[in-house]
Parts: sequence; C-alpha cells; structure tokens
Amino acid sequence: MKGKQVAVLAPQTALMRDIVSQLETAGYHCNLLTELPEPTDVPGEVPPALFLIDAASLINEETTFDTETPVILFRGGEPRTLHTDGILQTLSKPVEGEKLLFLISHILRKRKILITDDTPSFREMVAAEFDLKDYDLIFAENGLAGYQAARKHHPDLITMDIEMPVMDGYKACELIRHDPGTEDIPIIFVTTLGEEKDIEKGFHAGAIEYFVKPFEAGTLGTFVRNLFVKIESHRTIPVAVLDHRKTSLKITQFAFLKHGFQTSVFSTLPELKEQFSAGYEPELLLFNIDLPEISFEAALKELLLLRPHLPILAVTDENRKAKIIHALKAGAVDYVLAPFVEEELISRSETHIRLHQLIRKLSSVNERLRELSVTDPLTGLFNRGYLNRMLKAEIKKLSRREEWLSCIMIDIDHFKDINDTYGHIAGDFVLKELAEIIKKQSRESDIVTRYGGEEFLLLLPQTDPEGAVILAEKIRTATEKKQFQTGNLTISVSISCGVHGIRNFMEGRNLIQYADEALYRAKETGRNRTICYETT
Repeated sequence: MKGKQVAVLAPQTALMRDIVSQLETAGYHCNLLTELPEPTDVPGEVPPALFLIDAASLINEETTFDTETPVILFRGGEPRTLHTDGILQTLSKPVEGEKLLFLISHILRKRKILITDDTPSFREMVAAEFDLKDYDLIFAENGLAGYQAARKHHPDLITMDIEMPVMDGYKACELIRHDPGTEDIPIIFVTTLGEEKDIEKGFHAGAIEYFVKPFEAGTLGTFVRNLFVKIESHRTIPVAVLDHRKTSLKITQFAFLKHGFQTSVFSTLPELKEQFSAGYEPELLLFNIDLPEISFEAALKELLLLRPHLPILAVTDENRKAKIIHALKAGAVDYVLAPFVEEELISRSETHIRLHQLIRKLSSVNERLRELSVTDPLTGLFNRGYLNRMLKAEIKKLSRREEWLSCIMIDIDHFKDINDTYGHIAGDFVLKELAEIIKKQSRESDIVTRYGGEEFLLLLPQTDPEGAVILAEKIRTATEKKQFQTGNLTISVSISCGVHGIRNFMEGRNLIQYADEALYRAKETGRNRTICYETT
C-alpha cells in the first residue's frame, strides 16, 4: 500500500541504498534504523507497516521478533542458529530490488472483500468491520451477483448471506468452489440462520467459517485480519498431497490452500518422485496409503530414501484403520482418517511442520556448537584442542604407511609492540587478517590452527619439509607485502616461521617441539624468516 512507512535496519551498502531509493520512488516512506527497536519503542509517531532487516545488522544471533509488524529478513552467510521466530519472509542476499518491491506490495496491498447480502443494513454492518485504509469493499445483492462478482474481481475473501433472492448462499458457494477461477477464495457465511443443520450445510458447501447475525462488533474483522496473517505466514510453506482419488485430492488441496499453504498435488507416486529428484522439498506430505499398484510400505520406503526427514501423514478410510499401524511402522509420523475434519487436518499438519522446522533448527544449532567447540572465536581457524586430536590421528597413520607429515609454526614479530602502540583492537585486527592470509595460501588438506596468542600452527599431511618451507615462505612473503589497514592506521607486519617434518610415527612427539625450536632460531637470527629444523 503506497505511502506506508517501511523501517529498514541494514548496513548502508550501495545495494541497500539502491533498494531504499526504489522503495521511496514507489511511494513508500523509509525510516533507516541503527538498532532493532523494542515493540513499544518504534521510532516515529506512526508504527511502521513493515520491517526490512539485514541479519548482518543483528548483534545477537538469538534475536527473536515479537512485534506484530511483519518482518522481512535478508540473510547470507550469517550464523545458521539465528532464530526466525516472528519473521514473515526470509530472502537470500543479494536481494533483487524488483522481487522485493513485488513482495512488499503483496504484503501491504489493500485486500478486496466481497460482501454478498440482500439487506442494506446487514451489508453496512458487515462493511463496518473493515477499515477502508486496509480493504477495498465490493458489494453484491444476491448469490448469483456474488458469484459473478467473484469471477470478475477475484477478491481475497467473500462474506456470504444464505437467504437471498435469485440464488441463495449455499448454491453460490458451491458454484464458486467448483469454478477453477474462484475455487481458492475463502468464504465466510454471515447469516441469521444459526441452527446446527444450517451451519453443517454451510461448511459442506465450502465455507471456512460461519457467523450468525447479529454478531458482536469487531469479531468478524478480527477473524479476517488474523486469517490473512495466517495465510501470509503459510504462503512460503510448501505442502505436498499424494492421492489417486480426484475428489479427495481436490478437497485436501483446497483445505491447505485456504489456509495459505503452497500446495502441490500428485495423483501418482512417479510424479512426486520426479519432483523430488528435481529438488522439490515440501515441509509435509499428506499420503493416501491406499494407492493402487504398489504397497504403501514400499512407497513410503522409496519416498523416505529420497527425503529421509520429511514428515509424512498417512490418510486412509475409517474402515481400514488397521493399516495405520503398519504405515506408522513404515515411517509415517501421524495419520488422518477420511473423511477428515478440516481443523484436525490443519492442526496436525501445523504441529508436524513446526516439529520439522524445529528439528532442522536444532540440527543447525548442534552443527554450530560443534563448529564452536573446535574453532578459535577470533580468527575462525581451528583451535588447539582440534589440533591435538588431528595430530594424534595423523601420527597414527604413519604407523600404517611411511609418508611425510610436516609442521609450520608461525609467530608474529614484535606483536607486543603492535598491541602497545596501536591498542588491542588493532592487534586483534592483525591476527584476523593474518589468519586470512594463511588460509588463502594453504591447501584444503592442510590443518590450519591458532596455536595460542600470536602463534599459528599448520599441520601438513603428505608434505615433506621442503614443501613445508615453500608454503611457509609464501605466507611470510604475502604477510610482508600486505599493508594492514584499519581505520586511519597502516601497520606493517612480519612473521617468523619454524618448520619440521617426520616420516616415522615414533618421532611424533617431537614434531611440534622441533618446529618450535626452529621458530626460536628464526627469531634469534633476525626475525622475518623461515628456518627448517633439519638445517639447524
């Protein structure tokens, strides 16, 4: 919706400045933030209609978003443990301006509501539930006119009376449901008919909710607003339905569609497997286990081989309930009996999707914790604990086959003077930059570690001392040539290197000791040089 405020928390890169410019040209007011505000402390008199947040701007990777304002998050290489609670949409960087504008216009656009009622006072009562700043209202005076208006305007939602001239609401609802151009539009019956048989008939005709007139002011509007939020939050969640029966396939598809899920339907197992092979990754599969021509156990096995962690809900008829036990043993996580209650289907589906997402998040957290346990937090290199484990493993290999294992010990010359002259922040900068130089010069098979303080150690499998000296010289020369610039400071840095190599696992305990002795000799003889232990 043009003219609305968009709050932006992101580094001011050229790309982000271009995106802000495009948004303002499109008529949005951009408010540039320096930190994520508290929900009750949003800058400006009018709360923003949308947050655009770059994950790189979030200091705390445990950030959650408990604001009611929609959040679009940009990500690209940030810690995978970053929580996504409260985020409406996540986009990968670099963000395409055109794609972002389309998404924002979709989220903030005015919704179209079709109000179908033959009584003017009731039309006004329903219309009063919707703020005209957020909704465009269309009116129809009978069921046929409502159906025609739905085809013409394709509204986001329809409210429908039942007792109307020309065509009643039940019939109009059925027409809308059976028309491919309108079948996915949510319909709410708003009527004076409140008996149980009327309500049941309304849901059978295809309504998603039923309000009896007169209703309490604000309840309908609140329900619709929450429904749209739910639809938007599900819009990026892909769900697959595998069912060979066309009628039940359509019913299930509609149940998911009207709750906003990205729904793909398949009538045969090969169709679904083909999509899996092409990279399709739904968050949930609803699987009718009464497929012809193949046992459901075999089908489940094939699917789980392709998508081992995919939650699968088994569907079967009430009179085949015994098959459910076999389906659960074969890998299904839950089941739904047909004909199902829609609320039960959606609730079970949402539960397993949340569990699937939580498991994936926990897996990422565990992976991150494993990385942290072996990583130096400042430089990102492996730490000394990891080195000790790998050193034992590499020396053990020498007991099975005789091949070279070399070590390079690196120390920054006069590092204490750098800290004393420029400060510890500058010293940390030098350590990080040197770590990047070492990584860039090293091979993938080399084990690069921060040994402690200003010392680094490289373990080089299948590398003789001569090869280790060549690598050490590459690193030393690259360091000497580089100007370490931070802020207004330019710092010259040099390093000393000690090298040693072994071929016999019995010599393993001396590998680091002798490399350290060679390093000591390099520093004693003038620094900014490489010494190999064998030549001392």
